[in-house]
Amino acid sequence: MGNDQAGHKWKFGDMPRSGGHVQFGGKPAALIGVLGGTAIAVGLSALTLLYGQHLGAVSEVIIIILAVLFGAGLAIVSAVLGIVIPTTAGGGDYMPKIKKLNVEKNKDGTKRVHLETGGGDTETAASSSDNETG
Repeated sequence: MGNDQAGHKWKFGDMPRSGGHVQFGGKPAALIGVLGGTAIAVGLSALTLLYGQHLGAVSEVIIIILAVLFGAGLAIVSAVLGIVIPTTAGGGDYMPKIKKLNVEKNKDGTKRVHLETGGGDTETAASSSDNETG
């Protein structure tokens, strides 16, 4: 257990969400992806129409459809991921600052870990295995 900046008690797995910030600034990368997808869709279609006369009508249509689908898919994925994925996910004080950490070995072979956090709180945990390093 520990304290967050507001002094609330919390346990691992129930970490506080206050004090952190998340920024979504992937717009330039999303824009580049959208422009690249559009260029692929239009460029491959144009090249196929200009230089693919010897392929036959069915092959040209298939190549053009695949180029448009690939380019549109790339553009959509780039736009969505550029909007959804954060560029910065700075956290607050999720973990307490540990000032002092002691590992003691008990007579029965178990280890006891004692830590003192920045807020003046002390916590003690026991380990039942002697194989753990301290």
